[in-house]
Amino acid sequence: MKKNKFWLMVMLLSLVLIIITLPQEQKLGHALKLVYLHGGLSLVAYLWYGLTAILALGFLVTRQKNLLLKGRKFLVVSFWLMLLATITGAITMKITWGAVYFKEPRFFVMVSMLIFTGIAYFAEKLYQNSLISSVFYMLPGIGGFTLRLFSKRIVHPQNPIGESNSFTLKFWFLLVLLNLLALSFYFTQRELRLIDNKK
Repeated sequence: MKKNKFWLMVMLLSLVLIIITLPQEQKLGHALKLVYLHGGLSLVAYLWYGLTAILALGFLVTRQKNLLLKGRKFLVVSFWLMLLATITGAITMKITWGAVYFKEPRFFVMVSMLIFTGIAYFAEKLYQNSLISSVFYMLPGIGGFTLRLFSKRIVHPQNPIGESNSFTLKFWFLLVLLNLLALSFYFTQRELRLIDNKK
């Protein structure tokens, strides 16, 4: 337990240090730190929702209860990642572009995925049926990715990360992304250990 807490502190500290020391960009200045944090959270959230859908689909095909239990834990972490991504997105949008985030179609996609997650938990409690739960577990991932395909940027049409020609800045974003992946994996593993403890 102490070892796990130690690694958690190391990952959190390294993320803070990466964000603090991240070089400023020509257009966005130090606000790029928030852009990178929001971008990293968004990507990892989408990935985790995708993995949740895969695990739920795996349960539908194989009927292995363990896959559904893991899917539920991934969904928990996905929700918190998306919530943080939505909050940081709102702050970032106001600071960097002076706009309100709900004007962006991508904001509605994120909020929709959070709502879909709530619906999945409500359906699980209401029906108490593994097959129905697995279908609803897939809802945020499939629904969110479908909506994302049709959403475009309005406030800033270009992706500030992809638009940058600086290899250094892209490398720093990779560090942020890898750190957030490690943290997400840590919290997911902690949730999965709860399953093992109940067995």
